[in-house]
Formats: sequence, structure tokens, C-alpha cells
Amino acid sequence: MISFKQGYGLRKITDKLFQESGFSPDIRFEGEEAHTIAGLVAAGLGVAILPEMKGIDSGLTLLSVRNPGCRRATGIAWMEGRYLSPAAERFRQFVIDYIRS
Repeated sequence: MISFKQGYGLRKITDKLFQESGFSPDIRFEGEEAHTIAGLVAAGLGVAILPEMKGIDSGLTLLSVRNPGCRRATGIAWMEGRYLSPAAERFRQFVIDYIRS
């Protein structure tokens, strides 16, 4: 099994999923980035539970986790009526568009 390092939010989520299903994974590799973990899986070093992300399915077989339910919330916050620099506004809009697509 390939997983995120201890302390990462997605590691906490997957550890909880394993616990709920009564499964104790043999984690051999840990990473900090989803794309790095996907690369280790693509290299044939193991399997991983990863979020659905653009560009992460290259050469991988993807399956959905349905039981137990597997979801996570992603959000962005800003103060209404407060100034956002043009760069911050572009980033805000990028995140909104990326999550909606």
C-alpha cells in the first residue's frame, strides 16, 4: 500500500476508512503529494487511495470507494467587500472554476 505521510489530512481520511472496514494496510511507501503517490502506483510499487484529480489517472486503473462512504469537502473563503489583488482574484476564480469542473 502507498499512502500519504502521517499527519496529512488525506492520510487521516484513509486511515479512518481502513478502520471502518476492519482492514489494516501494509503501508510500504508514503508521500506528500497525490501526484507523487500516483507515480509510485504507476511504477508498480503498490496501490493507493487517492482523490479524484485532473491528470492523476495517466496509466492507472481507477476504482470508486463506495463502502464505507468516501467523500471530502473542499472550500475557499474570502471576506466579502474586502479588496482582493488582481492575482488573488484570479486565483479565487481559478479555484472556483476548477472545483466546479
